[in-house]
Amino acid sequence: MADPQPNATALDSSDPLALGAMLAPAVKQAAGDNLGDIEWFRTSWQRGGAATGFSTWTLEDGQTVPCMVKVPVGPVERRWASALGECWKRGWTAPDCQALSTPRVLASADSLGSYDLCWLVVERFEGGTVATGFDKHSLEALVDAASDFQIRAHRQFEPHGMAFDPDWAHAHEHARQMAHDGAIPDAQHWNNALKHARKLLPEALAMWRARPVNAWLHGDVHPANAMWRQASNNGHGHQGQKCALIDLGMVHPGHWAEDGLYLERQFWGRTERLYGLKPVSQVARARREAGLPVEPDYAKLLQSKRLIASAAAPANLEHEGDGIYLSGALAVLERSVRALGG
Repeated sequence: MADPQPNATALDSSDPLALGAMLAPAVKQAAGDNLGDIEWFRTSWQRGGAATGFSTWTLEDGQTVPCMVKVPVGPVERRWASALGECWKRGWTAPDCQALSTPRVLASADSLGSYDLCWLVVERFEGGTVATGFDKHSLEALVDAASDFQIRAHRQFEPHGMAFDPDWAHAHEHARQMAHDGAIPDAQHWNNALKHARKLLPEALAMWRARPVNAWLHGDVHPANAMWRQASNNGHGHQGQKCALIDLGMVHPGHWAEDGLYLERQFWGRTERLYGLKPVSQVARARREAGLPVEPDYAKLLQSKRLIASAAAPANLEHEGDGIYLSGALAVLERSVRALGG
């Protein structure tokens, strides 16, 4: 009997439900008898091009556990999800397997029949996202997961490659023009701050671009990109409960502080939601305890990145924040200018 093949036309479908229906026979044959029937669903965040469905998976001991099917996924997500999540054969309830900072992966491959389509079958979490009922414990668990991700990824593959940076120079010029044109709140204040920052940016950019590439980064650490494994009545994770990072499609090499800085930046203007915690310091402590490199003099490097990112904030306002965020970015910019000697 010929292998079931997805219809080539269906692969271009922007409807995840239709795509799932087309791909289901091929997925079930590739995954084997362990995978049950798939119930495909549409999520509010999906923009087409991928199908997601709920199913069940029968473990080797006969236990049936809920799972989720994703097809197609990018090769980066498939590689990292599989490398960090394939622990279940040691025992689904083994402590190290239950405490993973990424989903447990039940099956995956980088092809589906004769098509170069990556797919995943991963555990289905009982709890919601860390963003629901966000509190101090939620933030601590999120940073712990980001730290653990770095540590386990480093042990899988030595960090290598080029770090990625956007076109900061273009963003800074755009931000200055917006302030000059009065296109942002408190424009004159921004004009003054950006004038002081301008003379410091070349050195800051040079320092940041020369940063060590010593970590694998998740690339999109935020409260909606992490899930609680167990459900709770109020949406919060139970004290001491760990969370798992999802959506590994943006994993890339870089400096170990970048995920922490990215998380910190999300709370510019709302620093009370950091609950006095310092994400970068928390990551640094976890790395030291794991024997991974942390430069003793990294503080100036962090201030350089804060200067670079805050000076670009007006240019990124449309997709990064709101007026409160912008006000917070201005405060960060002024502190960074003072810290770097402006």
